[in-house]
Amino acid sequence: MSTRYKKGRDFEYLITRKLRDKGYYVCRAAGSRGEFDLLAVKNGIPLGIQCKVGKSVSGTTMERLYRTGKKYGITACIARRTGRAKYSLFCLPDMTEIEL
Repeated sequence: MSTRYKKGRDFEYLITRKLRDKGYYVCRAAGSRGEFDLLAVKNGIPLGIQCKVGKSVSGTTMERLYRTGKKYGITACIARRTGRAKYSLFCLPDMTEIEL
């Protein structure tokens, strides 16, 4: 198992735990090659989450995530780790932050 894969997987697990602690039902798409790594639902509102460890996210990628979410009635979000214990979850298109 590559270190890059392990870091990404561990970050997905962290975000999953944080969302579950906030009352979300969360499913992880293991080894996903699709748009979203996690699907989370709370109060009937679905989130599609793309997790990134230390990577910036291009405008093209954000637009693609947003369009995919809109197509399926899912709020597209990006979870980013920016440091050892620093991470954030933002929803598109307006980059509204969800507190974890």
